This record gives sequence, C-alpha cells and structure tokens, in this order.
Amino acid sequence: MSPSSLLLSFFESLGERDALVMEGRTKSYRDLVRVMDNSNPMADSIHDTVGVRPQGEASGTNEEPWTFIAALFRALSQHQAFDVGRRPQTLSGLWLQTTGTTGEPKSVHHAWDRWLAQYSLRDRGSSKILQVMALDHIGGLHSLFTALTRGMTVVIPAAKDGFTVHKALQEHAIRILPTTPAHLALLLQSGCFDRLLPDLRLISYGAEAMSSHLKDAIAQRQPHIRWRETYGSTETGILPMSSGSLPGTWRPQFAYRIVEGELWVQGLSGTWMATGDTVEEVSEGLLRYKGRHSARVKVGGVMVSLAQIASWFRTQEHILQAEVNPVPNPIMGQVLEATIWPSPGTDQDQLEQTLRRSIPKDWPKEFAPLRYHFVETVQTNNRLKIQTAP
Repeated sequence: MSPSSLLLSFFESLGERDALVMEGRTKSYRDLVRVMDNSNPMADSIHDTVGVRPQGEASGTNEEPWTFIAALFRALSQHQAFDVGRRPQTLSGLWLQTTGTTGEPKSVHHAWDRWLAQYSLRDRGSSKILQVMALDHIGGLHSLFTALTRGMTVVIPAAKDGFTVHKALQEHAIRILPTTPAHLALLLQSGCFDRLLPDLRLISYGAEAMSSHLKDAIAQRQPHIRWRETYGSTETGILPMSSGSLPGTWRPQFAYRIVEGELWVQGLSGTWMATGDTVEEVSEGLLRYKGRHSARVKVGGVMVSLAQIASWFRTQEHILQAEVNPVPNPIMGQVLEATIWPSPGTDQDQLEQTLRRSIPKDWPKEFAPLRYHFVETVQTNNRLKIQTAP
C-alpha cells in the first residue's frame, strides 16, 4: 500500500474520534476519511468546497482552518499539488515558501511519499495538542501531521494571546504545546503559566534560540512539564534530535556538518544544504544554537557576530529574549544596540549596569553594545517569532 493509502486506513480505524476542534466546531477522523476517500460519492463536491483546483491551486491560510486542512489532505490522497500560499503548481506534492532570511524567498517542493515517511502511524490515544503554529509554515504542518498520525486531537484556538491560550489549555486538557520561545515569553508575561496546568505534559519549541531564564521561569511555575527542542527548516523538514545534558543544548540524530560555524544538514532529497544557522559544538555531538549565521556586520573595522552576542545575553539572568542589531553612528558609521525583553518586575537601569559590567573581558570592545533598548511587552509576528519593530 502507498503511504497515503496507509494513512487513510489509519484514519478509518479511528472512526468518530475527534481529530480537530476549532472554535466550538469538531471534525472527526471519519470526516478526514470522507475528504480523502476516492470512492466517496461526494468527492466532486468536496473537491469544489475545499478549493483544490485541477491546476493544483489550494486554499490559503486566510481561510477557515477546516477548509485549509481538508484541501491539504484531499490533495495528498489524490497525489495533487498543494501550495500553502495558493500559488499555481503542477508537480504533485507539498509546496512551501521560504521566508527569505537566507536569501530571496523561494518555493520548496516535498514529494508526498517522502513527506509522509517522516511520520509513524501509531495510535497514542485521544491526547490533545494545541495548534498555535501557522499551518502555512513548516513548524505548524509538522505539529499537525505529528498529531494526526498518532491519533491525537488537534485544538486550534481562536487567537494566540495569553488569555485565549490559557483558556484552551484548561478547557481542553491540552497535553502538548508546540510553539516558539517568543510566544512562550508572551505567554509568561501575560500570566498564562501562573496557575498550575496539570494536564500539560510537554512543551516543544523551535524557530528561535531559547533564553535559559525564560525556560527556568516557566519550569518553576510548571515543574511537571517536559521540554523538547526541535530543529528544522522549510527545505529539510523537522529533523530528529534529543535534548542535551547542558542547558540550551541538543544532540542531532541526523547527518550534519559545521562549516565555519554554520550548520549544514541533509535535506529530504539527500543533498547537503547550508541552514544559515550558527551553532557551537559544546562537545562531540552536542550542539548549542546561537542564531543566524548571516548576522555579521563591521563595527569600527571589526567583523562582529550578532548571533554570538545575542546568544550571550540570553544566558543572563532576568532576560526573556534578546537581539543585537547595528544602528547608525555619526563617528563610527554604526554601533551595536541590544534590545532586551526583561522578565516582569526587573529594574531595567540596574540590569543594564549589570550587563555592561558583565560583557566578556576577552571580547573586542566593538562587541560591546553602546546602546540598550528595553521592551516590556513581547510581541510576535505571524510566525510567532519575536517582533522587533512596530
């Protein structure tokens, strides 16, 4: 049987179990089967309703989630092209769009069989996962497929703010929360974790570097929760890894190389690709993510790694998240500014003084930010990454 046929059989075995919960609406695994089943007499009307056109154009994420998900699985079962952004495609498979952080935005193709090969069909019962990651993004799609190929229930909240997320976590007894460090910082600031969430068992995170203080602050409030860091990209998919013994470290369970500090991995096609991410090999096989490899600028004639400096800030106490960027300067051309998201109640003046005194002594003076900017409220973009500009 083909991977899509095996998936259909798996969904059939789950019957009326809830697959998706969206703003009071519920869809079962049988509903997914109806969308995917070629022999379904309603196939033509489903084909029209979910928006998959003969040319392979598919519904975008501005549409209702069920419309998008139905179109996705219908295209999968029919071996059609599905583009998450409604761009016309002819080659069968899943089409994603890169964000352009490592170059010009581009379309990335994943063959359906190769995409499904990442997931094992295992019935883990009706545990619930909260889907806050965007469905048109690799992280959101990975969360969706991981949950559905394990027979779980995917709960899609109406919004991603702290109040709505906390309500969903409690009302639906959510066990797994996949998200980003920036979103976790937003949830922490909003008080989402102040009350014990006994049903929540696992927080998985990726897309950004995690501040050790942020993780510790949540762990103090929810000591029973396990943590799992994920790594991947639009081109490679989400890659298997395990958490390391040291804070902020992980062990890749995939082939990798480090070239001049930049991580290279093998994509689903087997070719080697530069990820654009800077990592540090703490010990053999143990890596620490530091930031974007492309974030290098000249300050006073010295080449400065913004990722290295921001990574150091994230290890300091009372910092939920940090970024370092160049700003214009009439004398030096440009200097560094550190943007700091402090934990609630932190004395910002005292924190700035402490940080200025604590800059590593073996760094060139150009590595030390001349300006500090503190942001009290975490804001995220549509990818749930930190939003630095209004």
